[in-house]
Amino acid sequence: EDSGPGVAASMRQVIFEPFRQGDAATRRFGGTGLGLAIAKELLDLMGGRIEVRNAPDGGALFEFETPTVAPPGVDVGTIPNMRTSDPAYFNATFYETETTASSGIVGVKDRPLILIVEDNRDMSGFIEECLRDEFQVACAENGRLGLMKAEALQPDLIISDLMMPDMAGDQLLSELRRRPIFERTPVMLVTARADEEMRVRLLRSGAQDVLTKPFSARELVARAQNLIKARRAVEPRK
Repeated sequence: EDSGPGVAASMRQVIFEPFRQGDAATRRFGGTGLGLAIAKELLDLMGGRIEVRNAPDGGALFEFETPTVAPPGVDVGTIPNMRTSDPAYFNATFYETETTASSGIVGVKDRPLILIVEDNRDMSGFIEECLRDEFQVACAENGRLGLMKAEALQPDLIISDLMMPDMAGDQLLSELRRRPIFERTPVMLVTARADEEMRVRLLRSGAQDVLTKPFSARELVARAQNLIKARRAVEPRK
């Protein structure tokens, strides 16, 4: 529970949907609206539940339940060599996952390389998870690092969030378009703002696509495939 503004009754189901947040008062604290959706999905898979109501002293109170036994018909077993009692095992695994996602290239080798520029770890991880079965993927946590990684990796596609600290997505786009080496590199900007005027401005500034949240994994992959195909179709003309 917390002592914040609470959650209005009309929003108590909505906030568990992907990419949905509360009112303007809560959105100012950042985030993408994925945390509660992930929590609910995990609890649903376990046969549990999660809900929110008013805390006794104001604010929001989240309650969840999980079953103590597996649902009927589910086989329960052990995973060989799973060192569940060794903290070093989990620390090493977490560290490897985090560093791979933030600084390395993951995904299918010899596939097109996509650079994800996103300051929110939840969203960055979600986009990476969507793409890694079809592409190679690298990540950067802000526009300035994204520009450096783009120059080093020469990706086939750059997917960038619009609102970021230390160089926003539109600023990154402007810097990329100033460099001849990125003349044919497609850029997709991702934003939560469904603003037609802004979309037109970004497209005129050199973005090949503007994707509005919320979006599905299939839509993201399809758009990425189309942009990379379009780029490769004109490469022989260089």
